[in-house]
Amino acid sequence: VPYLAAGAMAILSLSVLAVPAARAQQDSAGAEPPTFILGTVSGDPGRVVGVPLYFTNGQGQTVQSAHLEVEFVSNSVKFTKADKGPAASGKGFDLEVSSTEAPPDDKNIRRTLISIDVTADDSAAGKSLPDGILSFLDFDVPNDAKSYSIELKPITFSAKNPAIGDVKPKVEAGKLIVS
Repeated sequence: VPYLAAGAMAILSLSVLAVPAARAQQDSAGAEPPTFILGTVSGDPGRVVGVPLYFTNGQGQTVQSAHLEVEFVSNSVKFTKADKGPAASGKGFDLEVSSTEAPPDDKNIRRTLISIDVTADDSAAGKSLPDGILSFLDFDVPNDAKSYSIELKPITFSAKNPAIGDVKPKVEAGKLIVS
């Protein structure tokens, strides 16, 4: 019986110590920054493939505008255009996307830089970018494309909160997998 009491006390003390640790994890999760995620999509040669750009606001943070630059090796695929996703398709959201292809390097590798700007209409005070798919980035996969995994690598990124100014978002790379 003394062993049983000692065991119960040990379990009780561990659970009491675990509660502050769990609360600390919750608090740090509550401070999660706004996050942009480039999707991973596979596509067949001869098709146009749309890679989604997802967004989630950080806990309690309003993001009114964001800028991302994404680089990828463009020997096998070409960026064609961007369309608004379901989250930003309503009125009051602007999407501007442009691309620049760099000359081939000494190994004949071509890279393209996609510049993405998403903005909530300034006239609506406190309006934030919505959670969800903000955009689909469309890539043309030529008929002669070889099987390859192409990383869509974020190079620079920033976001603005109307109340506090610049916010450092978290950005996750994506992939376009040519089947």
